[in-house]
Amino acid sequence: MKKSLLLLILFNVSLCVYAQWQPTGISTNTIEGIYNVASHNGELFASVNTAGFIKSTDNGSSWNPVGQTGFVTNENSRRVTHIQSTGTALYVVTFYANTASSMIYKSLDNGQTFVPDVTGIPTNSGEIVDVDYFYSHNDYLVAVVNSGNYIKHVNDASWQRNNNASTEFSEHFAFYGSKFYAWGSYHLGTSTDNGQTWTFAGDANLPPYFLANNLTVNPDSGRIYVSGRSLFNYDQKLLYTDNEGVSWTDIDISSHLSNNWIGVAQSIQELFVKGSYVQFSLDNNGNPSVPDIFVSTDGGVNFTADVLGLPSNSSGTTTAVKFVLHNNNLFMALNFIDIYRKPFSTLSIDKVTQSLDVLIYPNPSNGIFNFKFNSPIKQIQVFNVQGTLIQSIESNMSMESIKIDEKGIYFVKIINANIHATIKKVIRN
Repeated sequence: MKKSLLLLILFNVSLCVYAQWQPTGISTNTIEGIYNVASHNGELFASVNTAGFIKSTDNGSSWNPVGQTGFVTNENSRRVTHIQSTGTALYVVTFYANTASSMIYKSLDNGQTFVPDVTGIPTNSGEIVDVDYFYSHNDYLVAVVNSGNYIKHVNDASWQRNNNASTEFSEHFAFYGSKFYAWGSYHLGTSTDNGQTWTFAGDANLPPYFLANNLTVNPDSGRIYVSGRSLFNYDQKLLYTDNEGVSWTDIDISSHLSNNWIGVAQSIQELFVKGSYVQFSLDNNGNPSVPDIFVSTDGGVNFTADVLGLPSNSSGTTTAVKFVLHNNNLFMALNFIDIYRKPFSTLSIDKVTQSLDVLIYPNPSNGIFNFKFNSPIKQIQVFNVQGTLIQSIESNMSMESIKIDEKGIYFVKIINANIHATIKKVIRN
């Protein structure tokens, strides 16, 4: 059966869109657990299972133990779960598995010395009953624990509990300028006084009883994005608002969703937005397979798979848990294996100036794939799931065929002048 793929090809796009992900070599352990990565004062900090709390001073080319005082990590019991930079201070949260408890630490010397910072948050034997989420913005911090959420300025002596009835148990926060946003009582709340008071808008077009799993703000435009689902179904949604929740616009991602590796509807695990660049990860949809990572360079109008260079995992459970910008590179931490990076040099990707219709048939195929284009092309490149170029065909035709010998999932890049595209999941049976 023929399948038609309409590819919207971008002119003058950033290198980051089509560059493949490169491993940073954080560990030689192929099942290494990765917990977090963050940028602070020109250095990259990360938490991994075996090596513990580590950092890179050369953009991820090498990693070394931070060598901090104040706490220690252990691959069997205590790990760093959250890392946040306020600019002036570096904060980490540790989790102690033996008692399912957490501790918040603060450093004012780039991670060399840490001291506990939990005054005002209920503790048990000196530790917190688990910190689920941890945020920072403009020297303010938000800690989400079992008993609610707590807010403080980095210079405050004590954390203050958020007692607003609508947001006191909010888990998802985002920030823009001097404003705080929180997802509370199935709606978006806005605060202009650092979380002291909150207002709510009408939320037109928002699915009823919407359960958020990600909340973020485009730092360039202030557009607010939320992902999640209605209490009444499992359909994962990605929406945005340009008016702080007065109305919402649905971004259609349905064609990229299926069931995850345990047979439940997929959900967005992590969301990153800057300029016209929108990236999200899903929980993995099967095994063996590469992580389900998608990218849009036109503000969410069109998405394509972004997995070149990423490993196939035999258990099919890998997913991205964190995206972070650092020194003009986008870093992505997978929950297993490694932290990956790719160039992120420009974000002015606002105009779709040309489209290229591509008809691929059959797909899946037993070996021969036929391509038909609406205009002559220059080149077809075929990559395997590891990002290795396995075939390249020069052409000036509007029709072409390629043969792939080995079974598997492949990615095809169509090149026409300065226009590039990646086609997801071309399958050789």
